[in-house]
Amino acid sequence: MASSNKAEQYELELMNWAAKIGSQLKIENVEKSQIEQLIGSAELAGVETYSPLITATYASRQASRGYLRDGSARLIAQAMEWLYKNNKGKAEVRRLLGLAKWVYECVKDKRIPGQFESYEKFIKFLAGEERR
Repeated sequence: MASSNKAEQYELELMNWAAKIGSQLKIENVEKSQIEQLIGSAELAGVETYSPLITATYASRQASRGYLRDGSARLIAQAMEWLYKNNKGKAEVRRLLGLAKWVYECVKDKRIPGQFESYEKFIKFLAGEERR
């Protein structure tokens, strides 16, 4: 039972990171191709569990080159540090950033109140918004 609870807690935290990152990328008007490149950066690690570190480095590099803003790069680095501390590899990097991309795509052309602090708040936003 405790293992199931831990898995649920991990999943919820991953979803929360995705909501934060996806909404921050929208706020900062980041190009979708940059998100795709972030996802792909996980493949560069020779050791599976180092993928989050490589992706955090790539995000910082893209910020220094002007493709991301520091806020997004910092948030991505924090999420990647969390994955690394949880001993996760490229599959989880790709899953978290893939979900963040979906959040971004859902709100790309919409006004949002700010960064979503949780996945639940993101869903509440979607449920309460009027569709065209």
